[in-house]
Amino acid sequence: MYSEQKIITRLEAAKKVLGWVPERHSIAEVEAFSAKMKKLEYNDPNHPSVIRILRDPTLQEQRFIRNEIQMCACDADYFLTRYAYIRDEKNVIRRFEWRIPQKAAYYVIQDMEANNRSIEIQWLKGRQLGVSTIIELLVTHRCLFGYGINAVTASIDVDKSAKMAGMMFLAIDQCPWWLKPTEDQRKVGKLVSFMNQCSISIQSGNQMSGIARGSTPTVIHLSEIADFTNAADLIEASLFRAVHPSPKVFLNLESTGNSNMGWWAETWRFNKSNWHLGKSRLRPVFLPWYMGVDIYPMPTWLHDHPIQKGWRPIAETVAHINKCNAYTRNTPLLTEILGKDWTLPVKQALYWECNYLEHKAKRIEKKWLQEMPADDYEALQSRQEKVFPYEVLTRIDLEREREYDVYAIVGEGIEDKFYPMDTEINYARPRIPITWNGKGKTYRWTLIPLDIQDIENVDALKWNHKLLVYRYPEVGKKYSIGIDTGGGGGLDRTVISVDEVNEGMEPDIQVAEIASDQISAAESYAFAMAVCSWYDAWMTACEQIRKPGDICQLQMKQMGWPTSRIHKFVRYDGKKVQKAKATKLGWYTTSWSRPLLLSMFIAAVENGWYKPNSKFLHGELDNFEARQTDSGLTKMEHADGKHDDRLFAAAISYFIAHDLEKMIERSKRRYNAPTDKRPELVLEYPVMNAVPFTQVWGNRYPGHMIRG
Repeated sequence: MYSEQKIITRLEAAKKVLGWVPERHSIAEVEAFSAKMKKLEYNDPNHPSVIRILRDPTLQEQRFIRNEIQMCACDADYFLTRYAYIRDEKNVIRRFEWRIPQKAAYYVIQDMEANNRSIEIQWLKGRQLGVSTIIELLVTHRCLFGYGINAVTASIDVDKSAKMAGMMFLAIDQCPWWLKPTEDQRKVGKLVSFMNQCSISIQSGNQMSGIARGSTPTVIHLSEIADFTNAADLIEASLFRAVHPSPKVFLNLESTGNSNMGWWAETWRFNKSNWHLGKSRLRPVFLPWYMGVDIYPMPTWLHDHPIQKGWRPIAETVAHINKCNAYTRNTPLLTEILGKDWTLPVKQALYWECNYLEHKAKRIEKKWLQEMPADDYEALQSRQEKVFPYEVLTRIDLEREREYDVYAIVGEGIEDKFYPMDTEINYARPRIPITWNGKGKTYRWTLIPLDIQDIENVDALKWNHKLLVYRYPEVGKKYSIGIDTGGGGGLDRTVISVDEVNEGMEPDIQVAEIASDQISAAESYAFAMAVCSWYDAWMTACEQIRKPGDICQLQMKQMGWPTSRIHKFVRYDGKKVQKAKATKLGWYTTSWSRPLLLSMFIAAVENGWYKPNSKFLHGELDNFEARQTDSGLTKMEHADGKHDDRLFAAAISYFIAHDLEKMIERSKRRYNAPTDKRPELVLEYPVMNAVPFTQVWGNRYPGHMIRG
């Protein structure tokens, strides 16, 4: 009833019953016939809600009615475009017309039906794209023209469920009496059933019992699932156990993002990773906001916000445009609908920017990004406040160096399990030898150049224990290295982050990074020594409390790494800060030192004194959140299910290079006061930038006739 192939098959079946093939009538023909039949109607005086007709339909009219019933049953699009009515964004009741995002959703449904699949879909979407409307109409269509269908719809609470069900009741009530089956029961907002043994039950996500528990539905529509308080029990343990996949099933779960955690987000990530492998039940489909070209923006908004000549989007808007373009061009469904050369229209870019700036001024820009996402990653943002503002993350992403080389480190102390596969090695590029002479012994390592496709895919783990080199060592440059060790069991990561240390107007630059969830603290020393030796590190530090970095640092000292090149940990709140008398080496994360480390690093990143180059570090900055503890304090840490190991290694590397530096010196260099003669003072009264009434209204402004 959705795909062309299935429609033809159903029409052929109808022909065997009718003796003739049902035909499509135009909207004008349907309207004319409906108006003609409407004239025959009157209300029974004894039963005002019952419709009677003045006479029985003629044979010709009966044939038209039978044709329409069969056409609607065979072709859902025919029903939608001829007989379905909706309440539009202006609250006007009108005949249904396809919108672009609805057409995209319908294409997915057509494809699944054509391949005889069980139609079970997870819809992640922007606001007001009409997805709920089209699904509710298709649920209505199934129950009007099917037999023995048990349908269930639900939203987050009773009121929203009733509102969603109102779409169905409107479509049913607007349907002519001669087309739809007779109702045998109706409870507004709760239930509607028909004489064809089809029924629609309206439930809600905040109910105590599982959705559809005790019944066997085949048609399901659940909305706003991200807000369900107990989705795992309501859906996973109840609904999914009652619904058995088959071509007759029509199951749609849809919602905006609202959070990066919980059943909805976790289900999305699993489906996205496994659908193409045939290992997930639900097909994940993301529909971005910009598909709603008819409402984003509305004509009135565009009239009130005309595109100024020479308008140039801000950096955040440019980044958003690039995300929209990239997602569209890498998504076949969107490319088919919008075109392979599509780019975000100027009017939509302006609309996004104006609203973003307004939300930013109110400090709620995160809400805007979540409801108007460019991709599914933005749609599933955390509810917690991000530490780094969107504009800072955008600047970092635009400025980071995207061309870098990848190496594997082999040599003394490095186990065979960390050696690269032959298929990864780039034999056309030279290998780089590294040596370190310490305590009468020479240690040797080799950097093997690699050629790895899709290395920046975080989930693919191709970056594991690979050295990413953004800048090679240079004679005369100073380098600091922060080391944050991990357990090596596939959970937390061992990270070695290398910075080029600069002074004055030049920022520190991340020049290399290696991260691994397989390198343990006990194995990390060999990697650390190889990297420190290659860059001839001026200052290093291993984290000593938060992670077991003491074993790495101890092994480095036993291999002859000078203690003069290891950060000396001191208290910074004494009368004198004397590093010469420090007894602790490395970095110690304590209740007072952690905020000190992070605040200095955050200030450096936000003010441009530290330039991250790693896309993976950028991702950790994006997922770094500020949370309120039970005691009312603010704690900064990674989002649930994310990591911050790269961030801490980078923070250590930056801090140990500048811990005793006067921060005011760098800030002062941003503005150099002129040394020549100062400009003359302008001794004039200030003039407000006010616009007079006449400039807006002309000579006939309101009240122009009033005098004196």
